[in-house]
Amino acid sequence: MEDVYADTSEHRRGAVYFQVLECLLEARPYLDNAIPYLRGPVREAVSHMLKDSEVEGYEHGLPSF
Repeated sequence: MEDVYADTSEHRRGAVYFQVLECLLEARPYLDNAIPYLRGPVREAVSHMLKDSEVEGYEHGLPSF
């Protein structure tokens, strides 16, 4: 996992974020429970993925704090 954080490639990090997000979407309550703990760049990345993927209920991304 350290390799992912050390890598500056947005493509690689985006792929990892999407893999995690995909798991959360398979069991929707996990995503809903995780949202309050998402902060900073991770929250922003997840918000964009939810919006870009047109996930029901998150068409506009995550609510801001």
